[in-house]
Amino acid sequence: MLLTQEAYEMKKNELEELKQKLKEVRREKAIAIKQADGDGRHDNFGFEQAEIQERAIIKDINDLTKVN
Repeated sequence: MLLTQEAYEMKKNELEELKQKLKEVRREKAIAIKQADGDGRHDNFGFEQAEIQERAIIKDINDLTKVN
């Protein structure tokens, strides 16, 4: 895929934003585990939501960096 310099910069910025968002979600996930009873993963809505968000962000990163 050929990109203009402007399009490349936009993709690069989007990737950095996604990476930052991924760090935040992982931090939230860790907090949800610490605050939960038991093993922290079962019956933990906050953890489950963070897990879903994490998977979505990883998919977006993979889609953005995929080379055709």
